[in-house]
Amino acid sequence: MPVILTEYYYKTWLKPGLNLGTITGLLEQYPASEMNAYNISSEIKSIENNYKELLNPIGDRLKPERNIIATKRINEYGYYGHKKKKTEDLNKPTLGDKAKKD
Repeated sequence: MPVILTEYYYKTWLKPGLNLGTITGLLEQYPASEMNAYNISSEIKSIENNYKELLNPIGDRLKPERNIIATKRINEYGYYGHKKKKTEDLNKPTLGDKAKKD
């Protein structure tokens, strides 16, 4: 059975050397409200068909996607969850620049 983690546990899950107790502590039922589904081709039922396009959605998803929220979050925090620097912060001198002046 695949594991679906909430975003809160991503960093913990990716830490090397986790003990079994920590790993099993992360395994919780994923909220159904956060899942979605869509129809795929019925051709997937035949073992003769083996290509990745069989997994492409056909028709509408069961629930509308939340692309707007995800895009806003990526623009604000970046793909790895780090808050992006403001443009004016990029022009400020760094500690390395200050050390060169001394």
